[in-house]
Amino acid sequence: MPERDSNRARAVLLIFLCLTLIQGVFSQGDWESKPVSSWDHKDVFEVLNRSDWVQLHTKPWDVLRVVEGNITATVMLRSSLPVRLAMFRDAQLEADYDKMSDKEKSEFDKENIPIYTCPACEKFYVVSVVSKDVIPWTRKFVEDRKKFITISNGQGDVIELAEYDFRYDRKTAELIFFFPRPADPGKFLSKDSETLIFKLDFRVEDLRGYPVREARFAVSKIVRDGIVVF
Repeated sequence: MPERDSNRARAVLLIFLCLTLIQGVFSQGDWESKPVSSWDHKDVFEVLNRSDWVQLHTKPWDVLRVVEGNITATVMLRSSLPVRLAMFRDAQLEADYDKMSDKEKSEFDKENIPIYTCPACEKFYVVSVVSKDVIPWTRKFVEDRKKFITISNGQGDVIELAEYDFRYDRKTAELIFFFPRPADPGKFLSKDSETLIFKLDFRVEDLRGYPVREARFAVSKIVRDGIVVF
């Protein structure tokens, strides 16, 4: 078997094992008590909107003050296993995966493996901001402000943005930020850490019409089996 096909086969097997056994890793909420293969739309929604790896930010719409109401954005710790599994399961549900033949499931898994395996997650902590309301940023806007986009542990250790990506469709805009993992991740975040801080340290005028300036995650809530899941 060619090496590439062998690697894909191993990845598909890994997905199968995770989808059936993952309940042994997580044990905090309803969705955490069942196999990922049994998650329904409600479970996926809970992970991607209400779990400890996600925060919802809201602020009044203030762009030119021509629109009333609020704008919202969701900050996700995108490299965390629960978020990746929820995104993978969401893709399955949208494709009516559970009604597919074994062959169709295999083809689907091969095509969508990157959602779950996330090759970039081995080298980077990944944070994304998803919104239906925000005005899309340009690459130049982000490039000019890269050093002001950071994650930190509240103890003086700061990691600056290394790479970024945008994903836009008719419904949502997703900004994806990549922060290099240190050689010893445990020195940056451990089960004893208190806070993980994602920060857009921009000028106030740069964040007008944008609901997120800072997101603080309680590290104790994203620890499972003594490991920070991020």
